[in-house]
Amino acid sequence: MDISDWDMPGILYGKPAKRCTRFQIEREVWAQMKAHLEDNGESVLPNDVLDAWFLDPGVRWSKKQRRNRNETPLLVNTASSWENRPQPRTKIPNLFLAGDYVQTDIDLATMEGANESGREAVNQLLDAAGSKKPPAKKYKLYDPPEYEAEKRVDAELYAQGRPNAHDRA
Repeated sequence: MDISDWDMPGILYGKPAKRCTRFQIEREVWAQMKAHLEDNGESVLPNDVLDAWFLDPGVRWSKKQRRNRNETPLLVNTASSWENRPQPRTKIPNLFLAGDYVQTDIDLATMEGANESGREAVNQLLDAAGSKKPPAKKYKLYDPPEYEAEKRVDAELYAQGRPNAHDRA
């Protein structure tokens, strides 16, 4: 389980994860998982199935600040960061890049994006080496057409400097 939003107040303690102790983070994540999975009243995640849990050691509690700080944050690409992200093939003839930060069809820092960039790096290497081997298979990210109208509305709101319709106040 990845905690993506450390700033939104939780449902159990009413405070964001960055202000929770390790114990509170464990309980908060568990409570949110149960709330999501058991929203119809059926118990599908009994408390006794939680055998162990792990919090990245890079997340450290600061007694002075009374909050967590993350010494190893995940990369979350931001709006307009695309042009700052590298291509798999570089200007150095024998250097190829792969990782979730590399430009791919998946414009989001994910394992899927990292995998895709690895495949593209291999294909670029094969090309640079003049190899006759078949390229690594690549997959086009499915973009549901049902979302096109909402994307257009979002683009219009963004152009007007207004928030996304789903943003919370």
